[in-house]
Amino acid sequence: MLAMIIGAICAASTLQNAGALAPPIGPAPTLDGAIGDDEWAGALRIERDGHTLFLMRDGGRVSVGVRSPAEFVITTICIRDGDRVRIVHASAALGEAVYRRDGDSWAQESTPDAWARFGHDRAAWPGLQQSFFADHGWTGSHANMGAATDTELAVALEALVDDAGEPLPFAIVLYEPARNAADSRVLLTLPADLSDDAISHGINAGFWPETASFATESWTMIDLGEGD
Repeated sequence: MLAMIIGAICAASTLQNAGALAPPIGPAPTLDGAIGDDEWAGALRIERDGHTLFLMRDGGRVSVGVRSPAEFVITTICIRDGDRVRIVHASAALGEAVYRRDGDSWAQESTPDAWARFGHDRAAWPGLQQSFFADHGWTGSHANMGAATDTELAVALEALVDDAGEPLPFAIVLYEPARNAADSRVLLTLPADLSDDAISHGINAGFWPETASFATESWTMIDLGEGD
């Protein structure tokens, strides 16, 4: 399943697809929705058509940065853990859906009871984000928090490994929604050849269907490296 293990990768590196990713270790960025060149300088970068995905980790979490010239971008992270797939969603708010395996497909188990919006008081953001992280194992910025082109997320490392410490399959999608679903666009995916329902309009736009099809065996993983 692990087709390629990537070791030391500089900030200018570009990937198209890989079975396992080793985001460089560095200080956790501030999740204010504005990607600073200094704080993301050591990150692994994945680029496509002007859209950039940044990946970096510290001791306890994996940070995900998104920069895109698109007018509005939804960031979706799908994580498979056993018979469940978590759908981490960042757009104008943060929320999560869960699907559970049902035979050959996946059935919707839950959608957000409430969406998280952190308001316009920048001083309150860190506390609100930390509270959300404690409850959900991930947190980040949403639209209207920082630069219009940027999104920043952090996922607990323990959410990306199983109980035995083995890495879990996950996928990331950058999606530009449109009023007409047919005009919506998938801007960038990880892995690059992602083709299951993780790229569908319903999964990314927050209109989660009752059932979905996920080919999680083709998703990527985190390479924990010798330091862990």
